[in-house]
Amino acid sequence: MKGLIIKDFYLFASTSKSMLLLVAVFAIIFAFYPNDFFIIYIVICIGSIVQSLYSYDEKSGWDKYALTLPYSRTHLVSSKYIFGLLMIVPVDVILVLVTLFHYGSSKMYMLGILMLLSFIPSAFTLPFFFKLGAEKGRITYIIVVLLMAVIAGMVFYADGFNSDFGGKAEEFIMSNNDIAVRFTIISCFAGVLIYAVSWLLSIRFYKQREV
Repeated sequence: MKGLIIKDFYLFASTSKSMLLLVAVFAIIFAFYPNDFFIIYIVICIGSIVQSLYSYDEKSGWDKYALTLPYSRTHLVSSKYIFGLLMIVPVDVILVLVTLFHYGSSKMYMLGILMLLSFIPSAFTLPFFFKLGAEKGRITYIIVVLLMAVIAGMVFYADGFNSDFGGKAEEFIMSNNDIAVRFTIISCFAGVLIYAVSWLLSIRFYKQREV
C-alpha cells in the first residue's frame, strides 16, 4: 500500500500545483490577518484533494489497472484515506497553532470546530465516489461543500448576524474553560469517528461495485 500512497503524492504534485499555491497564499494571509473565511477556504481545498485524485485515477483507467495488481480493494480505498490524513493533519496543526497565537485559549472552541470541519468534505463524499464513481460523486461533494459553508458561516458569524442564540452560546462556551475544552475534545473525536465510519463504508461500497 506504500506504493499507492507514493503514487498519489506524485499525482498530487503534478496536478494540484495551483491548488497548493492558493492554499499557501491563504495560509500566509491568515497567519497575519486571521479571518474565518480563510479557514473555511483552506479546509475545503484540502478536503477536495483526495476526490480530485480519485477522479484522475478513474479518468485515466488506473482504477481498473490497479485491480490487476497485487492490491485488494481494501488497499485501494485505504490508500486514499491515509493520503487524506497526511494532507489534513499537518494543515490542521498549522491552523491550530496560528489560531492559538492570535486568539490564545479564549476561542478554544474554534479548534474543535476546525478539526471537525476538516474531516467532513472527504468523510461525507468519498463513500459516494467509491459507490457511484467520480462523476456522480462530484455532485455530492458540491452539495456537501455548500452545506458546510452555510453551517460554518452560521457558526462563525453568529454575532455578526445579531443572533441572540449564537452570541449567548459563544459567550457561554468562552466563559467556561472546562466546557470549551470538552467541546474541543468532543468535536475532534466526532471528526475522527466520522472519518473512520466513512472509511469502512467506502471499503464496503467499493467491494460491491463493478469497475
